[in-house]
Amino acid sequence: MSTIERAVATRRAYRAKVDEIKASDLTPGAKRAQLEELYHRTQAELRGLRRQHDTAQQEAAARLTRRLFAAPGKPAYRDAVTAVTAQVKTRDDYQLVARQAEITGDDLLAKAAASVAHANGWSREVSEYAERSGQTDTLDALRAQQATANDPTHRLHLSIGFNVARPT
Repeated sequence: MSTIERAVATRRAYRAKVDEIKASDLTPGAKRAQLEELYHRTQAELRGLRRQHDTAQQEAAARLTRRLFAAPGKPAYRDAVTAVTAQVKTRDDYQLVARQAEITGDDLLAKAAASVAHANGWSREVSEYAERSGQTDTLDALRAQQATANDPTHRLHLSIGFNVARPT
């Protein structure tokens, strides 16, 4: 069950318990005390679920980013990233390095250059790399994940979904 589904279930159980407490034979003061305790306990649980959700989203973005730009276990790649980072300061610099990588067939250099372009927020250059390397699906998934995470409406829905109203 996803964290969002767990939050929905938690909210549903909270509403049912609020109704149960309100319908009970308890004194008004005892009802208020139980409702307050229930509210705080539920809010804490939902905060934990929200942290889990946010962590899962960040991990998903990191996995997609690594799939696009990482070359694990290849010291030459680390050296290429270091060299490209020092050399590439503009989009024109990137184009020179990307062309050099393409001419020489150096996939590690191309990946390193694309990684630097990504770090600089150069969307067009990253798209060109993804096309050349056959990774447009991965880039599309990463961009969709980032767009959703940055969408104010989505963030508002998450805020509402991982929260409950204080009972009156």
